[in-house]
Amino acid sequence: NAYNVSLTQPLFRWQNYAQYGQARWQVVQAEANFAQAAQDLILRVAQAYFDVLYAQENLKAVRASKQAIAQQLEQARKNFEVGTATITDTHEAQSRYDLASAQELAGENDLEVKRYALRVIVGRDPGELNRLRVDATLLPPQPANMEKWVEAAERDSYAVQAQLAAVEVASKEIERARAGHYPTLDVV
Repeated sequence: NAYNVSLTQPLFRWQNYAQYGQARWQVVQAEANFAQAAQDLILRVAQAYFDVLYAQENLKAVRASKQAIAQQLEQARKNFEVGTATITDTHEAQSRYDLASAQELAGENDLEVKRYALRVIVGRDPGELNRLRVDATLLPPQPANMEKWVEAAERDSYAVQAQLAAVEVASKEIERARAGHYPTLDVV
């Protein structure tokens, strides 16, 4: 009878070390992708929000125009009854009023579509939105130098960071594949 116990403890394997470095870069890449997705969500919400505000203001302007055209129509009818205008003037005023009514319906539909798009993004009905302040002033971007913005985009962009991490992951994969032929150090 014979009994044999064997214990092997790897001390150093370069491919495992390269794989560890690769995993660290994959984490960096995943974090950059996540940050990019969060930034994209913020932009989509802001765009949908301002689309709703724009549609509301557009509808408000169309309704004001329709009200003015309704007054012109009423004036044209009175002028026709008195005899100071022709029936053509009355029909023209009526057609402008009908066009304004159609534009109002289109504006209402556009507002509903924009509100629905915002509701889909945020997951619930946002209710009444805060409007922009009348006295709001928009300041130009700082710094005003375009080259500084390009440098910041190249340095801080999440998409660029993710791609740089992908390059590092690929280089670690090459290193890991090459290390498969390197000698290992084990304690037996």
